[in-house]
Amino acid sequence: MIKRRTFIQGAALMAGSGLLHTPWAQAASGGRLLYGYPPGAAGDQLANAMLPLLAAGGGPRYDLQIVEGRNTRLASLQAKAAPADGSTLLQVLSSSFTLQPHIYKKLDFDPLKDFEPIATLGDVTYALSLGPVVPTTVTSVPSFFAWLRDNPEYRNIGVSIYGTLGHLALRILTRKSDVPLRGQPYKGTAAMLSDLNDQSLAAAFSVASNFSDKNAHKDLRPIAITSRERLKYWPDVPTLYEQGFTDLDITGWFGWFAPAGTPAAVTGPLRERIKGMQASAPFAAVQERLLMVHGSTDPLQIAARVRDESARYAKLLENYSLGKIE
Repeated sequence: MIKRRTFIQGAALMAGSGLLHTPWAQAASGGRLLYGYPPGAAGDQLANAMLPLLAAGGGPRYDLQIVEGRNTRLASLQAKAAPADGSTLLQVLSSSFTLQPHIYKKLDFDPLKDFEPIATLGDVTYALSLGPVVPTTVTSVPSFFAWLRDNPEYRNIGVSIYGTLGHLALRILTRKSDVPLRGQPYKGTAAMLSDLNDQSLAAAFSVASNFSDKNAHKDLRPIAITSRERLKYWPDVPTLYEQGFTDLDITGWFGWFAPAGTPAAVTGPLRERIKGMQASAPFAAVQERLLMVHGSTDPLQIAARVRDESARYAKLLENYSLGKIE
């Protein structure tokens, strides 16, 4: 056991040598993880599961801080303005960095210039899920469209947050269908799930795990996902691509970013702690519960992905007329 006197003497020596004042030592003392989506969905579940794992592996002890407003943009703006010392990280669902720059006339931040990529925590697909108001005999997109033709009062399709990839998927689906679908954006996922469950909404697009029975939504039935390949956790749920919607190959991801200028003495050790976390059995269990796959701590790879997906979605937005808003 370390005696109190010995500990104090050691701390004094470290302070005298400057070890307690290194950028990593200061960052490791803790801080906040900002996230722009309202609670009650996959993102805050992910953060609340990851942060204790990160701290247990020798990483900083961040506290999750939900920052609602401006369709997730307020959190990004606060993170951009935060000190670049490792005390503040930003969690994003990828659409905040790859889709929203092409939707808003004035974004007030640049995803690549104003932020330093730290890690992606996993890829997610979006799902089109039906609520209990739709008969269980409806099991595919074509049969859902046939049902809607007889029940046009349910043509509103929920999307959680305007400007997400689920919103883009709905716009593509609408243009490719013979049914006048109409998007119904929500300020968060919880209210959308509530409307599905109480039968005032027939269907919705959201991150797949928001419809998982592991998240207590047993009455919601996914009939299609947006990724090109089937989800390994849901081998029986077909893709929209398989059902004839060949422009629908959309995959999102959750990522952590630091303000631009955060020193490598902070970001390097932080990535190593996250890499260790990602190799752990508890992390694998969280990924399975949230239906996530992959993950990267390579900043160049993450930045390239942001650029590539941003360019691809810009073309899709132009093709499907999802116009810019203030």
